[in-house]
Amino acid sequence: MSTGPYLCRCDPPRVAEMKTSWTNKNPGRRFVRCPFYQEEQGCNFWMWYDPPMCERSSVVIPGLRRKIRNLEMEVSNLSEACNSKEGHESVENYVNNKEQIECVESCHESIPTMDGYPNARQTCECQRSGNIRCSYYVHTSAPNMTV
Repeated sequence: MSTGPYLCRCDPPRVAEMKTSWTNKNPGRRFVRCPFYQEEQGCNFWMWYDPPMCERSSVVIPGLRRKIRNLEMEVSNLSEACNSKEGHESVENYVNNKEQIECVESCHESIPTMDGYPNARQTCECQRSGNIRCSYYVHTSAPNMTV
């Protein structure tokens, strides 16, 4: 890898442009190419600038990008909620509801069916630990209850 600019094979040669790949196989890996790559006046010069990535990076980077996209969508949703007429109340409700939905989903995955037990009792509470634990808790006793 040289430190100077790369020149393509056009006549006259042009300074190659640097791009970044965002494919799953080569996320974040840089390459250089002719500024007119795959065009009639270009020479189709193309080469990797960065060395190949390790296999772990090829798995971790796309996952982190998905996580960033999801967080950006959540920020956008919260911003819209802040700008709505309900204002801060709607944001607080959104956060509380989101926490409870997550808790309910994680809880109900592991609860057995209670059919056929007339005195069945069920408890369900937040499955998260530490500081992220919310106050979600349900205690029911209903005949023929299926959760």
